[in-house]
Amino acid sequence: MKQVHHKHYELGTAPYRFVGIWSAPSKALQEANPSAYNNAMTGRPKACRFSCDHCGTGIEHHCLIVDANGERFAVGSSCIEKLHDTELLEAVEIAKRKAAKVKRKAIADQKRANKQAAYEAELEAQRAKNDGLTDWELQQKERAKALGAKRDAIAVIAEPILTSLRNAGGDFCADISCQILDGHFPSNRAATIVIEIIAKQSGRKGSKAYNAAYPAAEQLFKSIAEQLQ
Repeated sequence: MKQVHHKHYELGTAPYRFVGIWSAPSKALQEANPSAYNNAMTGRPKACRFSCDHCGTGIEHHCLIVDANGERFAVGSSCIEKLHDTELLEAVEIAKRKAAKVKRKAIADQKRANKQAAYEAELEAQRAKNDGLTDWELQQKERAKALGAKRDAIAVIAEPILTSLRNAGGDFCADISCQILDGHFPSNRAATIVIEIIAKQSGRKGSKAYNAAYPAAEQLFKSIAEQLQ
C-alpha cells in the first residue's frame, strides 16, 4: 500500500497554543438559509481547509492551534489528542462545549423563527381569505354582531323595565340594565328592587298610587322574564 505523507504531520514546533474552534456550516443550513450559511463561511479562518493538518482527513470541527513559531494549524478533534498536551486538551474541550451550546441555541432559534414565519404566513392566508381579518378577528366580529343583535332583541322586549331603570337613575339601575341586555335577568332580592322601581314610577313607596301600581309592576316583570327565558 502506498504510504501517504501529510503536509504538516509534525504540526510545527511545540509548545502549542489553542486559539479557538471553527465548525463548518452544514449543507442543510445552506439549503434552508443560504444567507446564514454564507455568513458562517465568511467567518472561516484561513487555516480551516475542511481537512486535518495532521492526518489529512476531512473534518467538520477545526481545532485551531498556533505553534512556537506563530504558525497556525487546523486539526481534527481526534488528532489534537496526539499532542499529549493536557492544558491544550482542556481548552479544546471547553471550546467544544461552548460551540455545541451555541449550535444548540442556533438550532432552537431557527426552529422558533421557522415556527413564527409559518404562523405569520398562516395569518396572512387568513387575512386574504377573510377580507383583511384573521380567523380569530373574524370570529370576534361575528360574535360582536350576534351579541349586538341579541341585545337589540332584548332591548325591545325589556323596554318598559329599562325605561323605568333609566328614569330612576343611579349605579344600581345602570348595572341592572347592562345585566338585562347581556341576558342576565335579575332574580331574588334584585328582582324585588326592580319591581319596586317600576311601581315607584307611579308614586313614592308606600303611597296609595305605589300600592295600586305594584301588582301591575310585578306582573310586567314576570311577563318580560318569561319572554326572555
